[in-house]
Amino acid sequence: MIRQFNLLIIIILTTILTPLTAQPKLNSANIPLPPQTNQTQLTPFFEQGLSQVFIKISGNPQVTSIPVIQSTLKKAPNWVTSYHFLTLNKKTILSVSFNQSSIIQLLKANNISIWNTHRPLTLI
Repeated sequence: MIRQFNLLIIIILTTILTPLTAQPKLNSANIPLPPQTNQTQLTPFFEQGLSQVFIKISGNPQVTSIPVIQSTLKKAPNWVTSYHFLTLNKKTILSVSFNQSSIIQLLKANNISIWNTHRPLTLI
């Protein structure tokens, strides 16, 4: 009887706490910046971030070799929804977020697979 009660408590707690596990944002990336980088020099770093996001959303490390993705990367600043700078260990990090719904729409329109958002945390 006590074992069944303990098992029930474990199941209830697992059910309640599982959704509280933070899922990483698939539409954002953090890119270390070289010293003295200014706002007018961010385009290549936006491209790098968008490339990371395409890989995370599609689950395909080769997605950036697809021509439509390559042309989209060249317009990366147009896909930025927000960005800010972080300082970590005296290094500047660009934290950038992209329009996830537009990215998914582009992938679907070009028959590029989209990896399910429910993933094991060890893979992200």
